[in-house]
Amino acid sequence: MATMQEMVQCVLWFSETKSVTMVQQYARQPSCKQTIRQWFQRFLETGSMKHRKRSGRPRTSDEHIEEVSQKFQRSPRTSPRRASLQLNIPLSTLHRIIYKKLNNHAYKLQMAQELLPTDRPQQKEFAMTMLLTCCIKLGEKLNINWMCLELLIVSMLKFIK
Repeated sequence: MATMQEMVQCVLWFSETKSVTMVQQYARQPSCKQTIRQWFQRFLETGSMKHRKRSGRPRTSDEHIEEVSQKFQRSPRTSPRRASLQLNIPLSTLHRIIYKKLNNHAYKLQMAQELLPTDRPQQKEFAMTMLLTCCIKLGEKLNINWMCLELLIVSMLKFIK
């Protein structure tokens, strides 16, 4: 299965060379001739590599979405499996409605550590250490000489204080 980027690259190569065989030679994982032609044809017809919107029946009806919404508003502690049985809706459909249509997700309790005024110096020290480390790494990556890097760090420290 080709990624979108690979598909676009193949279409570009095909438009340049007009040869499926050449495209297959360029590509790392060559697709079959028919597939490359289909991609090119789709691009010519729509101007995009995305698939056309399907005209078939929607996966979930508005009635089911409304039923599920009302069910969980009335009794939010009902398990999805029990709601699936009570509403006579497949569990996979119920999950899709809950997560994608109603945008409800499981509640996850998150613990945050309380920050005290005594933690401030430790936070500042950590920030300074990280700042110096990032400056040094950036200087090495950009080949900045040490004198310029030192001036940069000193000016940043003055700005922070």
